[in-house]
Amino acid sequence: MLTTGPPSIAYIFSPCRTPLQWAVANVKPYTVESLLNHGADLSSFVLLPENEFTTRCDTDIDYLKYFKFSKASGALAILESLEKRGYKVDDYALIIMKIFSSIKLFEKSTYLQTRWYDDEKFASRAKKLKILPRISRRDYNDISEVEKAKIETAMTPSLSLYDLMRLEPKEAIKILTYWDYHDLVRSKELRRLPEEVMLHLYEKVPRVFCRRWALEYFFELIHYRLPILCCYNIIDQLMNEDLCNICFATTGQDPYSFSFLQPSVMTMEVV
Repeated sequence: MLTTGPPSIAYIFSPCRTPLQWAVANVKPYTVESLLNHGADLSSFVLLPENEFTTRCDTDIDYLKYFKFSKASGALAILESLEKRGYKVDDYALIIMKIFSSIKLFEKSTYLQTRWYDDEKFASRAKKLKILPRISRRDYNDISEVEKAKIETAMTPSLSLYDLMRLEPKEAIKILTYWDYHDLVRSKELRRLPEEVMLHLYEKVPRVFCRRWALEYFFELIHYRLPILCCYNIIDQLMNEDLCNICFATTGQDPYSFSFLQPSVMTMEVV
């Protein structure tokens, strides 16, 4: 029977790959959010095969540093969007960990072991970089900078990058969503700050995510033979990379078989 009206948003691309599948696989959080807000159906949504989770990136070292964190925070923002709408995200969580591993998000740095953020020059700049209140482009695309400033002034709570650096991840997640982090990463102000700021965020932002899933898989890995409080204490001593490896070991996943970044000469893309 013929039907009238526009085609379903789920099948504009092809019956085999929906726009939502494409946006998730290419880590396009704003596209995912827009599709979900305009009727994309999650009830029949399935993730594309892992080998379709790829993105092309300029190999310029300065751009790559930003790009890696943009994609990492974007993947977490997508998980937040899917989960708040009731989608079971277990499989996607493992793919996110593989993305982290593939882009070497957790490369060790001595900066993480020092109190570099106590430097007076950095402190002065970081206090001026306002994270909250922040007007997201998702909600205020068409208003002027003056209007944005007025709205932000009336909003609470107030949080600067300097404040964020001193918060424990479990405290920060109570204030900031993964979308807040992704908006921060996209800000021009952040890219003007020292590299160690990004390295610090590499470890802080995914912490609650990694801890959440590692705890679940660690409990399974040890066959539930330790009290949950002991598991918490063990997990809290580990770095994010170790937490991801627990998840890979429990599920038999091989993170090294996954290649997310593909080299390409390109301009900065919208994510």
